[in-house]
Amino acid sequence: LLVLIGRFLEKRSYSAFAALIRHPAVTALITRSNVGLPDQWLARIDSYYQTALPRTIGDFVNLKAPGATVYREVVSIVDNWIGSLSSRSRAISKWVQPLLGVLAAAYDKQWCQLDDPVEGKLYTAASELATAVLPLRDIPAELQPRMTLTELIDWLMRSIAGQLVPELPAADAIEMLGWLDLALDDAPQLVVAGMHDGVVPESVNSHAFLPN
Repeated sequence: LLVLIGRFLEKRSYSAFAALIRHPAVTALITRSNVGLPDQWLARIDSYYQTALPRTIGDFVNLKAPGATVYREVVSIVDNWIGSLSSRSRAISKWVQPLLGVLAAAYDKQWCQLDDPVEGKLYTAASELATAVLPLRDIPAELQPRMTLTELIDWLMRSIAGQLVPELPAADAIEMLGWLDLALDDAPQLVVAGMHDGVVPESVNSHAFLPN
């Protein structure tokens, strides 16, 4: 979702807009924001595009094209939703509250069942993202770099790319651990894999900093 927001704000192209409004959280946001929209509002927007062929999302709307009213309303909802964001460069601490506010509006307040295969992963991913974003407020002003939203999103994606979302426990699953942790595991049977030469270093008893 963050990547889609960044792409739309950067170019405001119709293709970026079409991808953004098809994200499940944004689709739900649009539906909540205007209960008067027809059920097939996405199809109406596609009809407008096929007739008017807008390259970018701007103020002009061809009201003679089919679906123009729905298109204009959805553009307004999206602009109001991400209105606190922009493509301008600013100190990274200034992005924290607007960014979290936009995400909170998209996902709304909801209970997550942590043992649900979808909701549990959503909760974990959101927690990891919040953990990456919130400390940006505490960086001293004189040390803060200035970034555009697209640059900040790219940095966030790279900083949390290595964070894993664990699968839910399963009775028929085989748990895989790092072999250094096996000595602490109380499982009745263990299978050690990947211990071949070149991967595991030999024992060095006399090493000053890495003894046996």
